[in-house]
Amino acid sequence: MAIYYQAGELSFMIHDYQHAENMAGNVGGSDSAVAFVKQVNALDNYDDKTDGLYAFNIINSGNLKALKLFHDYCWKIAVLILNIQSVVDVNKVAIGGGISAQPKLINGINQAYDELTKRKNPMIGATLVKPKIVKAHFQNGANLFGALDNLLLQINHENKYALN
Repeated sequence: MAIYYQAGELSFMIHDYQHAENMAGNVGGSDSAVAFVKQVNALDNYDDKTDGLYAFNIINSGNLKALKLFHDYCWKIAVLILNIQSVVDVNKVAIGGGISAQPKLINGINQAYDELTKRKNPMIGATLVKPKIVKAHFQNGANLFGALDNLLLQINHENKYALN
């Protein structure tokens, strides 16, 4: 367990050191699902920039610009997973959030990871074992179940890590 209970905040990882201010170069600033959905919906001038279902309708319609954004997003996530795998050596990576309900997303990330490690960096592909990349069981509800579990532990005085 992490000593300060802060592990797992991938959005704080800096991937663009030239834009490290105010989260601009952080995973959470430029590589988030929310940012991706906003970019896709902006292509269609859709008012609700956060509507993920609408974004995937655009992608699934074959819109070339949306498909490019989709492939770029999958590539970014594959790079993130590879970077984590090169340090932590995990067996499985579960993709959560509402966007994870789209089978195309998990397939796209797996394809991008394979391209990254087999075609673009065969030495890495021959060295590192690919983690299973899957959708989270509870998808968009995963964070809610975690919060509920923490609350129940606190109510029952079972959470020794609770902030008092």
